[in-house]
Amino acid sequence: METFEQALTGRVERATTVRVTAVPLEGPGGDHPLSRGDRVPIIPCLCVCVTDPCDCCDGDSIWWITNGSIRKRESSGRRSSGGEDLYTYYVDPDAEIVVEKISSASARALTAPKPKGGARTPGRIDKCVPFPTGGPSALRMAQECAGGTLWDVYETVDSDGGTVFIYHAVGSC
Repeated sequence: METFEQALTGRVERATTVRVTAVPLEGPGGDHPLSRGDRVPIIPCLCVCVTDPCDCCDGDSIWWITNGSIRKRESSGRRSSGGEDLYTYYVDPDAEIVVEKISSASARALTAPKPKGGARTPGRIDKCVPFPTGGPSALRMAQECAGGTLWDVYETVDSDGGTVFIYHAVGSC
């Protein structure tokens, strides 16, 4: 039987954190830009899982959460449709979560003329630049070298006000 202290502790945790059910990923390590800064990658389950295995953990995004903002991690006792163990993360409600989305684009869109005045050189551009795919304007654009691939990294804001990074491979480094 659960004690009063255990019940109270559980209620306080639920009231002061955001619970995220997710598949944990092994970090890429090395020079991946998001593996710096003590971040943990997960694939979130963006629905309420009522079946086992849970079939809503196959989204198109990876969330990177700093270890310091994860107050607790516990096994949910369930599995994803891919057979991975699901965990519940109790996260500080004010934690900054970096959302990494993978998108595809046609070769034509990626080889379109460069932005006005723009040779592709490493460094940050402090103005809005168009996405190569013709999407919304980015807040910032930078180039990163990771794993021998040169990436254009576009930073923008999603509809909920969160920061989104979009990566487009542009060469090797």
